Amino acid sequence: MTCQRSLSSILTIVLLSLPTNAYLFGDFDIAYCWETTNFNTSTEVQTRNPCDSSVTMAWIVEPPSTVEAGEKFSVSFVLTVNSSIHSPMTFGPVGQIPHTNIHRCPTDMGLCTPTYTVSTSSNLITETESQHGSFSSVTGSADLIEHITYVDMDIPVGTWTVVAHAVFGTFEGQVIVRDVAIGVTMTVGEEKGYLRSDVERFGVGVTGVTYIYIIVLSIMTLTSASIQRAADPILLGLQIIGGILFVTTTFFWTLYMTDFSCAAFPCFANIGFTLLCGPLFAKALAMNTFSTQHSPLLDTHNKAGSTKAKEKTLMYGVIAIALAVDTLLLSIWLSKYRPTGKPAELDAEYREECNNSSESKQIAAIVFTFQCVLLVAGGILSWTTSRKGYHRLELSRLRSTFVGIMISGLIVLIVEAAFDGDPELNFLIRAVGMCLATVFALYWVVQVWNEGNMLSRFAERRKYGNVATSSHAETENTSYIGSQGESKFGNIDPKSMEGFEEMFKSSIIRGYIFNFALKTLSTESVEFCDAVYRYKENPKINSARKIVDVFISNSGEKSVNISANIRNKTLKNLEEINKAIANKENDELIQKGLKALFNKSFNECRRLVYVNSWKEFQKSEHGATAAVWLDWLEHMDGHSDQENAWVVQDILTRAKKFKIDSKTAGLVGRIGNEGKSLNTGLFISSPSISKYSRRNSSTTGPSRRAVRKSRLGLPLEEMKQA
Repeated sequence: MTCQRSLSSILTIVLLSLPTNAYLFGDFDIAYCWETTNFNTSTEVQTRNPCDSSVTMAWIVEPPSTVEAGEKFSVSFVLTVNSSIHSPMTFGPVGQIPHTNIHRCPTDMGLCTPTYTVSTSSNLITETESQHGSFSSVTGSADLIEHITYVDMDIPVGTWTVVAHAVFGTFEGQVIVRDVAIGVTMTVGEEKGYLRSDVERFGVGVTGVTYIYIIVLSIMTLTSASIQRAADPILLGLQIIGGILFVTTTFFWTLYMTDFSCAAFPCFANIGFTLLCGPLFAKALAMNTFSTQHSPLLDTHNKAGSTKAKEKTLMYGVIAIALAVDTLLLSIWLSKYRPTGKPAELDAEYREECNNSSESKQIAAIVFTFQCVLLVAGGILSWTTSRKGYHRLELSRLRSTFVGIMISGLIVLIVEAAFDGDPELNFLIRAVGMCLATVFALYWVVQVWNEGNMLSRFAERRKYGNVATSSHAETENTSYIGSQGESKFGNIDPKSMEGFEEMFKSSIIRGYIFNFALKTLSTESVEFCDAVYRYKENPKINSARKIVDVFISNSGEKSVNISANIRNKTLKNLEEINKAIANKENDELIQKGLKALFNKSFNECRRLVYVNSWKEFQKSEHGATAAVWLDWLEHMDGHSDQENAWVVQDILTRAKKFKIDSKTAGLVGRIGNEGKSLNTGLFISSPSISKYSRRNSSTTGPSRRAVRKSRLGLPLEEMKQA
């Protein structure tokens, strides 16, 4: 018996090696039939031939020729038998077909036949789970019967011969078991899904850094008073959401595009870009439309509220329209002309493009053009808008933001056009460009935060007595309240009262604090302190009387908020000085009394400025602009007196072109020497400002008119003498 089985095995191998014209040798449309007689006996004999017309097998759903690893697919095949020639027998409970499945084996193993058993060739043939069943009649035929098999497959990487296999038996004087098979070759390549390449992983890293940047900006917004004052919370919130959506596009616009990612990336890219850059365009449009209202250094306060309301209405309306246009275009695009992913091609390294119909490409071009118009128009508007004074900081931030975004976009377009055949470089530059555009679009928040700390940083790094004190009699060793000694600003906290006192000596600081205080309608203390500073340069009785009439007297036009005790004592001291002058007493004592006349009232008013305005002023655009001036004036350090004289002369020449008058700016009118008004100066009062004072007396008289018409500032004559 052992000898008979050995002969049978040798015969089987010989038969398998015989050449034919079916799938084993390249003709994949023809099925093979193996007939086994004397089944499961010692005389078992197996023969192999292409199946005749009475037994056929065909693929209903053929395995794909190429797939990627991990990509599941389904196949099905049908076995058809002419029952008038072969009457199938039943194998107990498993039915007429006891076995049907899919085999696969590597193409380099040689012949791939379903009759190799797992036990003898487990390293060569892999089988799917076995199924069984029975035949059913073929519609429209009396003799033909069929059985259909469905199999889900997931094949590893390699080049395979995939064989459909079914078994049935007949009794034709003896039991004959027939194995029927048909095969096809297929290739399974390495999986090319997202994050399979280094450039995609690098893009994720860049995107992650951008997310952290946005989170930090959000925290800064919640904790920084300067950002909260400068930013509209709704517009900033939209920008932050837009930034998150826009950079998230890098997760969908990848080197491996699928149906989902092809539909997702237009939504994230376009909605994100509109939310990110729409507020910038709206701001540029509003600034351009209402540019005349903000041209002066000081806002026209009776119109400022309505102007801001109009600006907000315009900006919100523009953003709503932009989002509506985006939503409409995207809905048409994705509902009617939805882009889809391309099928896998093993000879292609990446699948970075989507299938787009001609209509889809047209809508994509319209959407892209709309976004470009939004960006370019905003940039043009920002550069054709003018601002003066501290308003220039806001405009400068807007301009730099547009420039950064446009440069990022241009670099991406140029690189993609120049290296169209390099998908890795295109993806990399696109991901980095989108992240950079987001950084630039939100960088104005960082600039606002930085500007809010400029004044403090300037004060911390510099002894203030060395800076910007040549504008009048203030020097590094001179105090405005009569005491002498070197300024020690560099050793004290600029946010403290001592730091404020040193900073407040600058006419630049006082001027911008005055402008800032206009918003609170409380400017008298700043004006009074400025008048005292000027008065201290050359104290005269007429100047003292005018200051008392305007600021100290209860009926004064700009009576300051000081205690009754200090007010009465100041009035009493002035009365005593008047008597001393009338009695022609000692001039030295009179001069000493004039110098000390306003010390207590000055200290009290300066304290009020510190309490009411200083903290917020440091974080405001007014404070940032003052810091810019002071920082610029630092350049005078380290130069010779002659070089500084050249600079002063140039400034004087330029100052003559400014055409300073009562319509362009101003602090209170200067109380000039001996009561004479000066016609040139840095600060100019105007009637439009006086009505915003906390107290506005209806009294009239020469002193009041003189105050309104005069100027407080640095006279050119004094600068020339210096």
